[in-house]
Amino acid sequence: MASTDTNIKTRDRTSRSQGIVTALHFLIIFLAIGAVMTGLITIYYNLETSNHLADIKSREQFAVDFQKQVIERNFEYIFGDLEFLAHQNELQELLQDAAADTKQRVAAEYLTFSRKRRSYDQIRFLDAAGDEIVRVNYNRGAPEIVAARRLQSKGSRYYFREAFVLEAGQIFVSPFDLNIEQGRIETPFKPMIRFATPIVDRQGRKDGVVVLNYLGRNLIDALREAGHMALGNIMLLNKNGYWLCGPDPEMEWGFMLPERRDQRFGRAFPQTWPLVSTHTAGQILSGEGMFTWKTVYPLLRANPGDAPTDRLKGYAWKLVSHIPPAVIQTNARKLLGNLFLLAAALFVLSALPSWLIAQGVVRRKFYQRNLWRNANFDSLTGLANRRFFHYKLDATLVEAKRYDRRVALLFVDLDGFKQVNDNQGHEIGDLLLQQVAARLVKGLRRSDTIARMGGDEFTVILPEIKTANDAATTAGKIITALSKPFRIQETDLVIGASIGIAIHPDCGANADTLIKNADVAMYTAKTGGKNTFRFHYPATAPPAAEDAPHTPMSA
Repeated sequence: MASTDTNIKTRDRTSRSQGIVTALHFLIIFLAIGAVMTGLITIYYNLETSNHLADIKSREQFAVDFQKQVIERNFEYIFGDLEFLAHQNELQELLQDAAADTKQRVAAEYLTFSRKRRSYDQIRFLDAAGDEIVRVNYNRGAPEIVAARRLQSKGSRYYFREAFVLEAGQIFVSPFDLNIEQGRIETPFKPMIRFATPIVDRQGRKDGVVVLNYLGRNLIDALREAGHMALGNIMLLNKNGYWLCGPDPEMEWGFMLPERRDQRFGRAFPQTWPLVSTHTAGQILSGEGMFTWKTVYPLLRANPGDAPTDRLKGYAWKLVSHIPPAVIQTNARKLLGNLFLLAAALFVLSALPSWLIAQGVVRRKFYQRNLWRNANFDSLTGLANRRFFHYKLDATLVEAKRYDRRVALLFVDLDGFKQVNDNQGHEIGDLLLQQVAARLVKGLRRSDTIARMGGDEFTVILPEIKTANDAATTAGKIITALSKPFRIQETDLVIGASIGIAIHPDCGANADTLIKNADVAMYTAKTGGKNTFRFHYPATAPPAAEDAPHTPMSA
């Protein structure tokens, strides 16, 4: 009996010893696995933190560059409008004959232009003495021709004097400031930029100036809309560091408002302003946050052929993105918290780390892919967007120059879409745009690039044509396709299309010129009867037979 008890006690001691050894081995293995997992988590945290910061930097650089393009594209449209008005036939007739009916025709053109563009507070023609000959006021959406008795003399105003001394084709750009009426700043604030160019008659005499008072709120709104893709706060500064567009409206226009004189970027960010003010572009991460900036030179954009003198470079804006330190720290803490949860899961289930790491990598790549697609394609129609269009056009022109090819650019503007949108609602309008995009894709070649530029404007790049007739044929097909009724929610909707065509290299050796000329041709088609197409021709080239009103082919 004693022997049996001893054997039982021995087995118990052995069992307890094995349990302790097993526990120690388990603890060692578990701690070893934990150490390995901790090391992997530490490495992953450092790597992901670095990648996350790199993603933020890349995103902010892209956002600032995109917003700089927004400014430049807005300016290009304004320059195109100014050039169009400066070469207006009715204006040339007015220079030769100042009869009342001639003035009325010019005024009627300005009125139509104001209604269409909706971007200019005033459109004016001033004679060589600075007297207003024709003026159209936008009146906050209700344009009117100003009566002769209300016209004023602007010969003493700085924008007339500085614009009149310019050479033909040169453009004056005023400072970006608030509009002043009767010696006081107009309220509510009306941001304004004045663009002007001298007018030369057919005999080469300088006979006056065309002035566009651009509503700067359009530019600010466009910047803020484009700023949604940025993580930081988007700011537009003048050369002295005053906010033209800032995160807080109460901080803007300090150079014009005495009570805001101290509201400057340099006062808010004293460490960063010396770098921003002295460097054309850059990106820094400091105790004041992350700053990404680029410089915009309005006068250089207005007069690209002129040498970059101190005068032209002296007019500069700073486009800045600022991510506050708290935002960066919050993102870092959020990432660290997620990794702590990941580490806890890895201690419980050692097989999980590989899957979680792969999931993190895939998530990051998926995020980057979505970011690229969102940046290059229109979310409504699936077509290329404005950014990808400019990239594709630049690439196409490079290939065309290398292989001596001709390229056609078509600007397509829908006729009657606004009425559908206003009468049927935006939902029907969006469905209509989707069907328009589908017809464009179906009717064109796979090698052609179709892009939605915004609203109801589309562009088509024909990368290789033999003659202008190829572009005319394509334009005719587009008009025919878009003239057929669209069936949407049991309703037939009928629209049309006005198309402007510019051929490379005849109408422009670079993308900017080609775009501007196609846009001018589209506007000519729009004002010439709609549902047709027009070619843009160099000044030395006569119109061709194919540049004629187009009648849609029957189905």
